[in-house]
Amino acid sequence: MCEALDIHHTFTVNQIENGDIICFQKRPKSCNQHLYPSVKLFLEHVHKLTKEGRKICALEEEIVEFRRLSDLNIAANLECTQLRHERDNAILQVDEFRGQNDLVRLQIEEAKKECDQLRHELDNAMRQIDALLNQNTVGRIQIEEAKMECSQLKHERDNAVRQVDELWDRNSQFILEFRFTCLEQATEHFKDLCKIGDTEYGCVYKGIINNTTVAIKLSKSESLFQQEVSVLRQGGRHANIVTFVGMCSEVSALVYEWLPKGNLEDRILCADDTPPLSWHIRTQIIREVCCALLFLHSHKPNASVHGDLRPCNILIGADYRSKLYNFGMSTLFLQPGSCPPNLTSRLPYTDPEFLTIGDLTPLSDVYSLGVIILRLLTGMPPLAITKKVREAFRSDNLHLLIDKSAGDWPYTQAKQLALLGLRCVEMTREKRPDLTEVWTVVEALVRKPPAPSCPAHFICPILQEIMNDPQMASDGFTYEAEAIRRWLDGGSNRSPMTNLALPNRVLIPNRALRSSIQEYLQASVAKAVSSLNLNL
Repeated sequence: MCEALDIHHTFTVNQIENGDIICFQKRPKSCNQHLYPSVKLFLEHVHKLTKEGRKICALEEEIVEFRRLSDLNIAANLECTQLRHERDNAILQVDEFRGQNDLVRLQIEEAKKECDQLRHELDNAMRQIDALLNQNTVGRIQIEEAKMECSQLKHERDNAVRQVDELWDRNSQFILEFRFTCLEQATEHFKDLCKIGDTEYGCVYKGIINNTTVAIKLSKSESLFQQEVSVLRQGGRHANIVTFVGMCSEVSALVYEWLPKGNLEDRILCADDTPPLSWHIRTQIIREVCCALLFLHSHKPNASVHGDLRPCNILIGADYRSKLYNFGMSTLFLQPGSCPPNLTSRLPYTDPEFLTIGDLTPLSDVYSLGVIILRLLTGMPPLAITKKVREAFRSDNLHLLIDKSAGDWPYTQAKQLALLGLRCVEMTREKRPDLTEVWTVVEALVRKPPAPSCPAHFICPILQEIMNDPQMASDGFTYEAEAIRRWLDGGSNRSPMTNLALPNRVLIPNRALRSSIQEYLQASVAKAVSSLNLNL
């Protein structure tokens, strides 16, 4: 007899007798009667259910297998479609490559034809060269004609330069006017970080206007501003005078070109751990200052006198080219009975006769130039420098005073500069040399003599040396590549020869001139070797 048990009922092992079978049947909650009165019927039912369950499981497995096969079939169809698509793309690419191959073949054929044409033209050119070589007389005539044409072009160029100068003089009254807001933007509202100097003439700031770095000077007073504008209107343009860009009348400000190397005083003192100036650069600076003074003194009807020529008023560009600054302004400070600012720094450069007579002349600038020459030569402070150099010169100990940081300064040149500087700083004007005489001495010292019998057009106008890599600039002149690139990279956009604006910065290799120079140098070497062999 099968007895129903509570599923939650618990019993011990002792309560289970041998042969008892405990079965659990899940039934609806609503059913209160026993479905199976005996274990046998229950087990038979379970056995039947197991066979049916197995069949169901088998069918379910077949269904799962069919689904898997169906998925595989779908995936295979998709892959087949993808492969067909890739096949079609591959066919298209093959067709495209075939087309490109045909195009390449056509290009190769055209290149072969062009090569044949070039060979033909080369043969014609060689025949023409042979014909020209056989016509030496005609070639000489053409060279003479070319020289005459070159001379004519130079004459026309000189006329053009004169015309430009005349136009500049006519338009010298026109000065670019800037708004104050423009200067504020350029200097970030005159931030202290942009301030680079403060002198008796005004505060100077570094700024950027239209992507160009400039120097902006706020004049100390309206009278200084008006005086400087007046001087700039009467002056002119020169390669060794700071270029005036414009002004702002609202705040009495003037805008100049930016020269990144600062002033000569700082360079002599090696301020901010800058390297010392070489003797080559120092002699070049002396030459450039002298050239600028000649320009100022040549003004008609009255010569322009700088009046405050000191190293702090000589600015240095990126290429170590020097330019005068603050010229013609000293008359506002040097009135009779007045005490000018910075008297201690001015006095060593001031003409002694001016202190007694009260007038400035070109020879006053010559005195200041003499002190600058002695400073560049010795690197010493300006106070009592004349006495020290004169004593060393008389005792033949000049070599002890020459600034060693400038390098191996040729003693002959150093001695000539010392003598020239001492002549310039004579107490009376009548004993000082004229600036033209100073220029003659300085120009001879700076200019490097070319090789004997060397053609003049082999010499670089900047370096005064035979060129190794001649490059023609847009001004029509040929320069050594390194020299003209340094000139352009220094921010200059004007011709080193004419001071006119360069149309562009393009440099063209002058291969014909380079070949001529190489032939000349090879011939010179061969001649030197032959002479040496004869001497041996």
